[in-house]
Amino acid sequence: MKSQKITVLQFSNVAFEIHPGIENIGTFSLVMEKTDLRFEWKPLNPLQYIGNAFDTQNFSIIVRLCEVIEVSKICESMSVVCLEFVLRNNVKLPLFRFKNSPQSSITHLLEFLSFKHYINQSKLNQNSFSVKYPYTKPLPIKNSISALGAVAYSAHQGIIQQFKQQIPKQNPLTLKDISLFFRSDGSLSIELDTLITKIHKNGLEPKARFQIWPYLLKIYKPDMTNDDKDKVIQKQISEYKKLQEQYNSLLKSQTEGVLNIQTILRTISNDVNRTDRNLPQFKDQNSPYLKMVSNILTVYAIYNKDTDYVQGMGDILSPFILLSVEKFQNNETAILSDGRNVSRTEAEAIVFFMYASFMEIMQQDRIFTDLAKNQEIILEKVFEIIEYFHKPLTNWIRSKELETMTFVFRHILLLFKREFELQKVYEIWEKFLSSEEPFVLPRFFLASIIMEIFPKMLLETDGSIGEVMTAADKISKMLDSESLISMSELLRERIGYKVQDAVEALPRNNQYKDSSKKLKYLIVE
Repeated sequence: MKSQKITVLQFSNVAFEIHPGIENIGTFSLVMEKTDLRFEWKPLNPLQYIGNAFDTQNFSIIVRLCEVIEVSKICESMSVVCLEFVLRNNVKLPLFRFKNSPQSSITHLLEFLSFKHYINQSKLNQNSFSVKYPYTKPLPIKNSISALGAVAYSAHQGIIQQFKQQIPKQNPLTLKDISLFFRSDGSLSIELDTLITKIHKNGLEPKARFQIWPYLLKIYKPDMTNDDKDKVIQKQISEYKKLQEQYNSLLKSQTEGVLNIQTILRTISNDVNRTDRNLPQFKDQNSPYLKMVSNILTVYAIYNKDTDYVQGMGDILSPFILLSVEKFQNNETAILSDGRNVSRTEAEAIVFFMYASFMEIMQQDRIFTDLAKNQEIILEKVFEIIEYFHKPLTNWIRSKELETMTFVFRHILLLFKREFELQKVYEIWEKFLSSEEPFVLPRFFLASIIMEIFPKMLLETDGSIGEVMTAADKISKMLDSESLISMSELLRERIGYKVQDAVEALPRNNQYKDSSKKLKYLIVE
Protein backbone atom coordinates (compact mmCIF):
# COMPACT_ATOMS: atom_id res chain seq x y z
CA MET A 1 0.00 0.00 0.00
CA LYS A 2 1.38 3.37 -1.02
CA SER A 3 2.22 5.61 1.94
CA GLN A 4 0.25 8.83 2.27
CA LYS A 5 2.20 12.07 2.07
CA ILE A 6 0.71 14.94 4.08
CA THR A 7 1.85 18.53 3.67
CA VAL A 8 1.44 20.05 7.13
CA LEU A 9 2.62 23.59 6.38
CA GLN A 10 3.93 25.33 3.27
CA PHE A 11 5.72 28.63 2.66
CA SER A 12 6.48 30.39 -0.63
CA ASN A 13 9.38 32.68 -1.58
CA VAL A 14 11.94 30.90 0.60
CA ALA A 15 15.59 31.34 -0.39
CA PHE A 16 18.29 28.70 0.08
CA GLU A 17 21.92 29.50 -0.71
CA ILE A 18 23.19 26.17 -2.07
CA HIS A 19 26.29 27.74 -3.58
CA PRO A 20 28.00 30.72 -1.87
CA GLY A 21 26.76 33.98 -3.33
CA ILE A 22 23.99 32.41 -5.41
CA GLU A 23 20.53 32.58 -3.85
CA ASN A 24 17.77 30.31 -5.14
CA ILE A 25 14.05 30.83 -4.46
CA GLY A 26 11.57 28.02 -3.82
CA THR A 27 8.77 26.69 -1.66
CA PHE A 28 9.41 25.28 1.82
CA SER A 29 7.12 22.60 3.26
CA LEU A 30 6.78 20.52 6.40
CA VAL A 31 5.82 17.03 5.23
CA MET A 32 4.74 13.91 7.10
CA GLU A 33 4.93 10.46 5.46
CA LYS A 34 4.54 7.49 7.81
CA THR A 35 7.16 8.14 10.51
CA ASP A 36 9.29 10.31 8.22
CA LEU A 37 8.86 13.96 9.24
CA ARG A 38 10.85 16.20 6.94
CA PHE A 39 11.22 19.62 5.41
CA GLU A 40 11.17 19.83 1.62
CA TRP A 41 12.44 22.78 -0.37
CA LYS A 42 11.54 22.87 -4.08
CA PRO A 43 13.30 25.43 -6.29
CA LEU A 44 11.21 27.48 -8.71
CA ASN A 45 13.96 27.46 -11.36
CA PRO A 46 16.72 25.00 -12.35
CA LEU A 47 19.67 25.17 -9.97
CA GLN A 48 22.88 26.44 -11.55
CA TYR A 49 25.23 24.13 -9.64
CA ILE A 50 23.10 20.99 -9.62
CA GLY A 51 23.40 20.66 -13.41
CA ASN A 52 21.74 17.69 -15.10
CA ALA A 53 21.84 15.39 -12.09
CA PHE A 54 18.08 15.69 -11.51
CA ASP A 55 14.76 16.37 -13.18
CA THR A 56 14.62 19.99 -12.06
CA GLN A 57 10.84 20.25 -12.49
CA ASN A 58 10.17 17.90 -9.57
CA PHE A 59 13.45 18.22 -7.72
CA SER A 60 13.49 18.73 -3.95
CA ILE A 61 16.06 19.25 -1.23
CA ILE A 62 15.29 17.35 1.97
CA VAL A 63 16.02 18.05 5.63
CA ARG A 64 14.83 15.14 7.79
CA LEU A 65 13.97 16.10 11.34
CA CYS A 66 15.52 12.88 12.67
CA GLU A 67 18.89 14.04 11.29
CA VAL A 68 18.70 17.45 13.03
CA ILE A 69 19.86 18.14 16.60
CA GLU A 70 19.04 21.85 16.73
CA VAL A 71 16.86 24.36 14.88
CA SER A 72 16.98 28.12 15.42
CA LYS A 73 14.91 31.10 14.31
CA ILE A 74 16.97 34.11 13.23
CA CYS A 75 15.35 37.48 12.51
CA GLU A 76 17.46 39.27 9.90
CA SER A 77 15.03 42.16 9.45
CA MET A 78 11.37 43.08 9.89
CA SER A 79 10.55 41.23 6.65
CA VAL A 80 13.06 38.37 6.58
CA VAL A 81 13.11 35.47 9.04
CA CYS A 82 15.56 32.54 8.77
CA LEU A 83 15.67 28.97 9.98
CA GLU A 84 19.04 27.41 10.76
CA PHE A 85 19.46 23.64 11.07
CA VAL A 86 22.33 21.91 12.85
CA LEU A 87 22.73 18.26 11.88
CA ARG A 88 23.79 15.30 14.00
CA ASN A 89 27.41 15.65 12.86
CA ASN A 90 27.34 19.29 14.10
CA VAL A 91 27.34 20.64 10.55
CA LYS A 92 25.30 23.81 10.06
CA LEU A 93 23.27 24.05 6.87
CA PRO A 94 23.00 27.33 4.96
CA LEU A 95 20.07 29.43 6.16
CA PHE A 96 16.56 29.07 4.77
CA ARG A 97 15.36 32.67 4.34
CA PHE A 98 11.58 33.26 4.49
CA LYS A 99 11.02 36.50 2.59
CA ASN A 100 7.23 36.70 2.40
CA SER A 101 6.31 35.06 5.66
CA PRO A 102 5.62 37.07 8.82
CA GLN A 103 7.47 36.04 11.95
CA SER A 104 4.21 34.70 13.35
CA SER A 105 4.12 32.03 10.61
CA ILE A 106 7.57 30.73 11.51
CA THR A 107 6.63 30.89 15.18
CA HIS A 108 3.54 28.83 14.35
CA LEU A 109 5.73 26.20 12.65
CA LEU A 110 7.99 25.93 15.71
CA GLU A 111 5.01 25.86 18.09
CA PHE A 112 3.50 22.98 16.12
CA LEU A 113 6.72 20.98 16.44
CA SER A 114 6.90 21.85 20.15
CA PHE A 115 3.28 20.81 20.71
CA LYS A 116 4.08 17.43 19.13
CA HIS A 117 7.10 17.15 21.47
CA TYR A 118 9.44 16.94 18.51
CA ILE A 119 11.50 19.93 19.69
CA ASN A 120 12.23 21.56 23.06
CA GLN A 121 12.81 25.27 23.53
CA SER A 122 16.16 26.26 25.00
CA LYS A 123 16.05 27.87 28.45
CA LEU A 124 18.91 30.18 27.44
CA ASN A 125 17.61 31.26 24.02
CA GLN A 126 13.90 31.32 23.22
CA ASN A 127 14.64 31.17 19.48
CA SER A 128 16.70 27.98 19.74
CA PHE A 129 15.24 24.47 19.98
CA SER A 130 16.78 21.05 20.52
CA VAL A 131 15.31 18.24 18.44
CA LYS A 132 13.99 15.10 20.13
CA TYR A 133 12.55 13.34 17.10
CA PRO A 134 13.76 9.70 17.11
CA TYR A 135 15.97 8.55 14.27
CA THR A 136 14.07 6.50 11.69
CA LYS A 137 15.24 4.85 8.52
CA PRO A 138 14.59 7.41 5.77
CA LEU A 139 12.09 6.61 3.06
CA PRO A 140 13.56 6.68 -0.45
CA ILE A 141 12.38 9.83 -2.24
CA LYS A 142 12.92 9.98 -5.99
CA ASN A 143 14.56 13.03 -7.52
CA SER A 144 15.70 14.44 -4.20
CA ILE A 145 18.87 15.08 -2.27
CA SER A 146 19.59 15.99 1.32
CA ALA A 147 20.37 19.63 1.99
CA LEU A 148 23.86 18.67 3.11
CA GLY A 149 24.29 16.61 -0.05
CA ALA A 150 23.15 19.53 -2.21
CA VAL A 151 25.66 21.85 -0.56
CA ALA A 152 28.41 19.23 -0.93
CA TYR A 153 27.51 18.64 -4.59
CA SER A 154 27.53 22.36 -5.31
CA ALA A 155 30.86 22.85 -3.53
CA HIS A 156 32.25 19.89 -5.49
CA GLN A 157 31.34 21.55 -8.79
CA GLY A 158 33.23 24.65 -7.77
CA ILE A 159 36.27 22.65 -6.63
CA ILE A 160 36.47 20.36 -9.63
CA GLN A 161 36.38 23.25 -12.09
CA GLN A 162 39.68 24.49 -10.67
CA PHE A 163 41.39 21.38 -12.02
CA LYS A 164 39.89 21.24 -15.49
CA GLN A 165 42.56 22.12 -18.03
CA GLN A 166 42.01 22.41 -21.74
CA ILE A 167 45.28 20.96 -23.00
CA PRO A 168 45.52 20.50 -26.77
CA LYS A 169 46.03 16.85 -27.68
CA GLN A 170 49.53 16.23 -29.02
CA ASN A 171 50.32 13.81 -31.81
CA PRO A 172 52.11 10.75 -30.42
CA LEU A 173 55.71 10.17 -31.44
CA THR A 174 55.97 7.73 -34.35
CA LEU A 175 58.74 5.29 -35.28
CA LYS A 176 59.88 7.86 -37.83
CA ASP A 177 59.97 10.57 -35.16
CA ILE A 178 62.01 8.53 -32.71
CA SER A 179 64.45 7.38 -35.40
CA LEU A 180 65.73 10.98 -35.41
CA PHE A 181 66.75 10.60 -31.75
CA PHE A 182 69.30 7.85 -32.45
CA ARG A 183 72.76 7.74 -33.96
CA SER A 184 73.67 5.15 -36.55
CA ASP A 185 75.21 2.89 -33.86
CA GLY A 186 71.91 2.82 -31.90
CA SER A 187 72.90 5.19 -29.09
CA LEU A 188 70.71 8.16 -28.22
CA SER A 189 71.65 11.43 -29.93
CA ILE A 190 69.65 13.50 -27.43
CA GLU A 191 69.72 13.66 -23.65
CA LEU A 192 67.62 10.96 -21.99
CA ASP A 193 65.77 13.62 -19.96
CA THR A 194 64.85 15.39 -23.19
CA LEU A 195 63.50 12.15 -24.66
CA ILE A 196 61.47 11.44 -21.52
CA THR A 197 60.03 14.97 -21.57
CA LYS A 198 58.98 14.51 -25.20
CA ILE A 199 57.35 11.17 -24.35
CA HIS A 200 55.51 12.70 -21.41
CA LYS A 201 54.19 15.53 -23.55
CA ASN A 202 53.29 13.58 -26.70
CA GLY A 203 53.18 9.93 -25.80
CA LEU A 204 54.22 7.18 -28.20
CA GLU A 205 52.36 5.44 -30.97
CA PRO A 206 51.89 1.72 -30.20
CA LYS A 207 54.60 0.53 -32.63
CA ALA A 208 57.23 2.77 -30.99
CA ARG A 209 56.78 1.52 -27.44
CA PHE A 210 58.78 -1.70 -27.66
CA GLN A 211 61.82 0.27 -28.79
CA ILE A 212 61.51 3.11 -26.28
CA TRP A 213 60.03 1.65 -23.10
CA PRO A 214 63.32 -0.09 -22.11
CA TYR A 215 64.70 3.43 -21.58
CA LEU A 216 61.74 4.38 -19.37
CA LEU A 217 62.20 1.10 -17.51
CA LYS A 218 65.93 1.78 -16.92
CA ILE A 219 66.96 -1.33 -18.82
CA TYR A 220 68.92 0.61 -21.47
CA LYS A 221 71.34 3.47 -20.82
CA PRO A 222 71.28 6.38 -23.30
CA ASP A 223 74.85 5.71 -24.54
CA MET A 224 74.25 2.03 -25.30
CA THR A 225 74.85 0.99 -28.88
CA ASN A 226 72.95 -1.74 -30.67
CA ASP A 227 75.71 -4.17 -29.71
CA ASP A 228 75.38 -3.13 -26.05
CA LYS A 229 71.63 -3.69 -26.16
CA ASP A 230 72.12 -7.12 -27.66
CA LYS A 231 74.47 -7.95 -24.78
CA VAL A 232 71.79 -6.83 -22.30
CA ILE A 233 69.27 -9.11 -23.97
CA GLN A 234 71.68 -12.03 -23.89
CA LYS A 235 72.27 -11.40 -20.17
CA GLN A 236 68.50 -11.34 -19.66
CA ILE A 237 68.07 -14.65 -21.44
CA SER A 238 70.93 -16.25 -19.51
CA GLU A 239 69.65 -15.03 -16.16
CA TYR A 240 66.07 -16.03 -16.96
CA LYS A 241 67.20 -19.56 -17.76
CA LYS A 242 69.11 -19.73 -14.47
CA LEU A 243 65.94 -18.73 -12.63
CA GLN A 244 64.04 -21.45 -14.53
CA GLU A 245 66.69 -23.97 -13.46
CA GLN A 246 66.25 -22.88 -9.82
CA TYR A 247 62.53 -23.43 -10.17
CA ASN A 248 62.97 -26.89 -11.73
CA SER A 249 65.50 -27.92 -9.07
CA LEU A 250 63.20 -26.75 -6.30
CA LEU A 251 60.28 -28.62 -7.84
CA LYS A 252 62.29 -31.85 -7.87
CA SER A 253 63.61 -31.44 -4.34
CA GLN A 254 62.16 -32.98 -1.19
CA THR A 255 62.46 -29.78 0.85
CA GLU A 256 59.69 -27.66 2.35
CA GLY A 257 60.20 -25.23 -0.54
CA VAL A 258 58.59 -27.65 -2.98
CA LEU A 259 55.29 -27.39 -1.10
CA ASN A 260 55.46 -23.62 -1.32
CA ILE A 261 56.20 -23.63 -5.06
CA GLN A 262 53.36 -26.10 -5.65
CA THR A 263 50.97 -23.75 -3.84
CA ILE A 264 52.25 -20.85 -5.95
CA LEU A 265 51.78 -22.86 -9.14
CA ARG A 266 48.16 -23.64 -8.25
CA THR A 267 47.47 -19.97 -7.53
CA ILE A 268 49.13 -18.89 -10.77
CA SER A 269 47.22 -21.51 -12.77
CA ASN A 270 43.90 -20.31 -11.38
CA ASP A 271 44.78 -16.68 -12.05
CA VAL A 272 46.13 -17.29 -15.55
CA ASN A 273 42.82 -18.88 -16.50
CA ARG A 274 41.16 -15.53 -15.73
CA THR A 275 43.75 -13.23 -17.30
CA ASP A 276 42.42 -11.19 -20.25
CA ARG A 277 40.54 -14.14 -21.70
CA ASN A 278 38.40 -11.68 -23.64
CA LEU A 279 41.43 -10.73 -25.78
CA PRO A 280 42.13 -12.92 -28.83
CA GLN A 281 45.73 -13.62 -27.81
CA PHE A 282 44.59 -15.20 -24.53
CA LYS A 283 41.31 -16.75 -25.63
CA ASP A 284 42.58 -20.23 -26.51
CA GLN A 285 43.37 -22.41 -23.53
CA ASN A 286 46.52 -23.66 -25.33
CA SER A 287 47.62 -20.18 -26.38
CA PRO A 288 51.39 -19.58 -26.20
CA TYR A 289 50.54 -16.16 -24.78
CA LEU A 290 48.87 -17.83 -21.79
CA LYS A 291 51.88 -20.11 -21.44
CA MET A 292 54.10 -17.03 -21.30
CA VAL A 293 51.99 -15.56 -18.49
CA SER A 294 52.27 -18.76 -16.47
CA ASN A 295 56.02 -19.19 -17.02
CA ILE A 296 56.96 -15.57 -16.31
CA LEU A 297 54.89 -15.36 -13.14
CA THR A 298 56.45 -18.59 -11.88
CA VAL A 299 59.97 -17.27 -12.52
CA TYR A 300 59.06 -13.97 -10.86
CA ALA A 301 58.05 -15.88 -7.73
CA ILE A 302 61.59 -17.36 -7.68
CA TYR A 303 63.19 -14.00 -8.48
CA ASN A 304 61.28 -12.10 -5.79
CA LYS A 305 61.07 -14.64 -3.00
CA ASP A 306 59.46 -12.28 -0.50
CA THR A 307 56.52 -11.54 -2.77
CA ASP A 308 56.13 -15.01 -4.31
CA TYR A 309 52.89 -14.71 -6.25
CA VAL A 310 49.79 -12.70 -5.40
CA GLN A 311 46.55 -12.80 -7.34
CA GLY A 312 46.32 -9.90 -9.76
CA MET A 313 49.98 -9.76 -10.75
CA GLY A 314 49.08 -11.37 -14.07
CA ASP A 315 46.95 -8.33 -14.87
CA ILE A 316 50.06 -6.15 -14.80
CA LEU A 317 52.12 -8.67 -16.79
CA SER A 318 49.83 -9.27 -19.77
CA PRO A 319 50.21 -5.76 -21.29
CA PHE A 320 53.99 -6.28 -21.45
CA ILE A 321 53.53 -9.54 -23.34
CA LEU A 322 51.23 -7.88 -25.88
CA LEU A 323 53.58 -4.91 -26.12
CA SER A 324 56.56 -7.15 -26.93
CA VAL A 325 55.21 -10.08 -28.95
CA GLU A 326 53.52 -9.31 -32.26
CA LYS A 327 52.51 -12.90 -32.91
CA PHE A 328 53.64 -16.53 -32.75
CA GLN A 329 54.75 -18.49 -35.83
CA ASN A 330 54.14 -21.61 -33.80
CA ASN A 331 53.92 -22.28 -30.08
CA GLU A 332 57.70 -22.06 -29.68
CA THR A 333 58.68 -19.20 -32.04
CA ALA A 334 57.69 -15.61 -31.30
CA ILE A 335 57.87 -12.61 -33.61
CA LEU A 336 58.71 -9.56 -31.52
CA SER A 337 57.22 -6.13 -32.12
CA ASP A 338 60.43 -5.02 -33.85
CA GLY A 339 60.21 -7.96 -36.30
CA ARG A 340 62.85 -10.23 -34.74
CA ASN A 341 62.20 -13.96 -34.52
CA VAL A 342 63.08 -15.47 -31.14
CA SER A 343 62.21 -18.56 -29.16
CA ARG A 344 59.36 -18.33 -26.69
CA THR A 345 61.85 -18.62 -23.81
CA GLU A 346 63.86 -15.69 -25.20
CA ALA A 347 60.68 -13.66 -25.56
CA GLU A 348 59.75 -14.54 -21.99
CA ALA A 349 63.15 -13.31 -20.77
CA ILE A 350 62.74 -9.94 -22.50
CA VAL A 351 59.21 -9.48 -21.14
CA PHE A 352 60.19 -10.71 -17.69
CA PHE A 353 62.78 -7.99 -17.13
CA MET A 354 60.49 -5.26 -18.45
CA TYR A 355 57.85 -6.48 -16.02
CA ALA A 356 60.28 -6.82 -13.09
CA SER A 357 61.64 -3.33 -13.69
CA PHE A 358 58.15 -1.86 -13.93
CA MET A 359 57.13 -3.53 -10.67
CA GLU A 360 60.20 -2.07 -8.96
CA ILE A 361 59.95 1.45 -10.38
CA MET A 362 56.23 1.72 -9.59
CA GLN A 363 56.81 0.09 -6.17
CA GLN A 364 54.15 -2.49 -6.92
CA ASP A 365 56.58 -5.17 -5.73
CA ARG A 366 56.49 -3.52 -2.31
CA ILE A 367 52.68 -3.39 -2.31
CA PHE A 368 52.30 -7.04 -3.31
CA THR A 369 54.88 -8.18 -0.74
CA ASP A 370 52.64 -7.14 2.17
CA LEU A 371 49.17 -6.33 0.86
CA ALA A 372 47.52 -5.68 4.23
CA LYS A 373 50.14 -3.23 5.46
CA ASN A 374 50.77 -1.46 2.17
CA GLN A 375 47.09 -1.23 1.27
CA GLU A 376 46.62 0.82 4.41
CA ILE A 377 49.69 2.98 3.74
CA ILE A 378 48.99 3.73 0.07
CA LEU A 379 45.31 4.51 0.60
CA GLU A 380 46.14 6.77 3.55
CA LYS A 381 48.31 8.76 1.16
CA VAL A 382 45.47 9.02 -1.37
CA PHE A 383 43.09 10.13 1.38
CA GLU A 384 45.54 12.83 2.45
CA ILE A 385 45.53 14.21 -1.10
CA ILE A 386 41.72 14.29 -1.13
CA GLU A 387 41.68 15.84 2.34
CA TYR A 388 43.94 18.66 1.14
CA PHE A 389 41.86 19.58 -1.90
CA HIS A 390 38.25 18.51 -1.39
CA LYS A 391 36.63 19.16 2.00
CA PRO A 392 33.06 18.09 1.02
CA LEU A 393 34.32 14.74 -0.28
CA THR A 394 36.49 14.30 2.82
CA ASN A 395 33.51 14.98 5.08
CA TRP A 396 31.32 12.55 3.12
CA ILE A 397 33.94 9.78 3.28
CA ARG A 398 34.27 10.27 7.03
CA SER A 399 30.50 10.40 7.56
CA LYS A 400 30.18 7.01 5.82
CA GLU A 401 33.20 5.58 7.69
CA LEU A 402 35.03 4.90 4.42
CA GLU A 403 38.39 6.43 5.41
CA THR A 404 40.18 3.16 4.72
CA MET A 405 39.32 3.69 1.02
CA THR A 406 39.26 -0.05 0.37
CA PHE A 407 36.58 0.45 -2.28
CA VAL A 408 39.29 1.64 -4.70
CA PHE A 409 42.27 -0.47 -3.64
CA ARG A 410 42.11 -2.71 -6.71
CA HIS A 411 42.39 0.39 -8.91
CA ILE A 412 45.84 1.31 -7.63
CA LEU A 413 47.00 -2.24 -6.92
CA LEU A 414 46.63 -3.14 -10.61
CA LEU A 415 47.53 0.39 -11.75
CA PHE A 416 44.10 0.92 -13.34
CA LYS A 417 44.50 -2.05 -15.68
CA ARG A 418 40.85 -3.10 -15.30
CA GLU A 419 39.41 0.40 -15.39
CA PHE A 420 40.49 1.29 -18.94
CA GLU A 421 40.83 -0.43 -22.28
CA LEU A 422 44.31 -1.66 -23.14
CA GLN A 423 45.57 1.21 -25.31
CA LYS A 424 44.50 3.68 -22.64
CA VAL A 425 46.36 1.61 -20.04
CA TYR A 426 49.56 1.95 -22.09
CA GLU A 427 49.04 5.70 -22.30
CA ILE A 428 48.44 5.98 -18.55
CA TRP A 429 51.49 3.86 -17.68
CA GLU A 430 53.57 5.86 -20.15
CA LYS A 431 52.61 9.04 -18.30
CA PHE A 432 53.54 7.44 -14.99
CA LEU A 433 56.91 6.17 -16.22
CA SER A 434 57.85 9.48 -17.86
CA SER A 435 56.98 11.57 -14.79
CA GLU A 436 59.58 12.70 -12.27
CA GLU A 437 58.11 10.42 -9.59
CA PRO A 438 56.55 7.42 -11.34
CA PHE A 439 55.32 5.79 -8.12
CA VAL A 440 53.72 9.03 -6.84
CA LEU A 441 51.56 10.03 -9.80
CA PRO A 442 49.21 7.00 -9.49
CA ARG A 443 48.14 8.28 -6.06
CA PHE A 444 47.06 11.59 -7.58
CA PHE A 445 45.46 9.74 -10.48
CA LEU A 446 43.37 7.70 -8.02
CA ALA A 447 42.50 10.84 -6.03
CA SER A 448 41.33 12.40 -9.31
CA ILE A 449 39.12 9.38 -10.03
CA ILE A 450 37.53 9.56 -6.59
CA MET A 451 36.94 13.30 -6.91
CA GLU A 452 35.35 12.80 -10.33
CA ILE A 453 33.01 10.02 -9.21
CA PHE A 454 32.00 11.76 -5.96
CA PRO A 455 28.67 13.09 -7.33
CA LYS A 456 27.58 9.60 -8.36
CA MET A 457 28.58 8.15 -4.98
CA LEU A 458 26.76 10.98 -3.25
CA LEU A 459 23.57 10.85 -5.30
CA GLU A 460 23.25 7.20 -6.29
CA THR A 461 24.49 5.19 -3.28
CA ASP A 462 23.55 4.92 0.38
CA GLY A 463 27.22 5.21 1.32
CA SER A 464 27.62 1.55 2.29
CA ILE A 465 30.89 -0.09 1.26
CA GLY A 466 29.11 -2.51 -1.09
CA GLU A 467 27.19 0.16 -3.00
CA VAL A 468 30.15 2.52 -3.13
CA MET A 469 32.48 -0.20 -4.42
CA THR A 470 29.99 -1.19 -7.13
CA ALA A 471 29.54 2.45 -8.16
CA ALA A 472 33.30 3.09 -8.17
CA ASP A 473 33.93 0.05 -10.39
CA LYS A 474 31.18 1.01 -12.82
CA ILE A 475 31.75 4.75 -13.06
CA SER A 476 35.57 4.63 -13.21
CA LYS A 477 35.36 2.83 -16.54
CA MET A 478 33.40 5.73 -18.03
CA LEU A 479 35.97 8.42 -17.20
CA ASP A 480 38.30 10.10 -19.67
CA SER A 481 41.86 9.00 -18.93
CA GLU A 482 43.49 12.05 -20.51
CA SER A 483 41.41 14.41 -18.39
CA LEU A 484 42.32 12.40 -15.29
CA ILE A 485 46.04 12.54 -16.10
CA SER A 486 45.81 16.30 -16.61
CA MET A 487 43.96 16.69 -13.33
CA SER A 488 46.34 14.43 -11.39
CA GLU A 489 49.38 16.36 -12.62
CA LEU A 490 47.78 19.66 -11.61
CA LEU A 491 46.97 18.25 -8.16
CA ARG A 492 50.58 17.08 -7.82
CA GLU A 493 51.91 20.48 -8.89
CA ARG A 494 49.69 22.40 -6.46
CA ILE A 495 50.29 20.22 -3.44
CA GLY A 496 54.06 20.43 -3.87
CA TYR A 497 55.57 19.08 -0.65
CA LYS A 498 52.94 20.59 1.66
CA VAL A 499 51.69 17.09 2.47
CA GLN A 500 55.03 15.30 2.61
CA ASP A 501 53.62 11.90 3.53
CA ALA A 502 51.46 11.82 0.38
CA VAL A 503 54.52 11.82 -1.89
CA GLU A 504 56.89 9.63 0.11
CA ALA A 505 57.98 6.20 -1.09
CA LEU A 506 56.48 3.07 0.40
CA PRO A 507 58.55 1.30 3.07
CA ARG A 508 61.41 -0.57 1.46
CA ASN A 509 61.52 -4.32 1.78
CA ASN A 510 65.12 -5.28 2.49
CA GLN A 511 64.45 -8.99 2.87
CA TYR A 512 65.19 -10.19 -0.66
CA LYS A 513 66.91 -13.52 -0.38
CA ASP A 514 69.16 -12.75 -3.34
CA SER A 515 69.22 -9.00 -3.80
CA SER A 516 72.25 -9.25 -6.09
CA LYS A 517 69.90 -10.41 -8.79
CA LYS A 518 68.08 -7.09 -8.86
CA LEU A 519 68.20 -5.00 -12.02
CA LYS A 520 71.77 -3.74 -11.67
CA TYR A 521 73.25 -6.77 -13.41
CA LEU A 522 71.43 -5.89 -16.62
CA ILE A 523 73.67 -2.92 -17.30
CA VAL A 524 76.62 -3.57 -19.57
CA GLU A 525 79.64 -1.95 -18.00
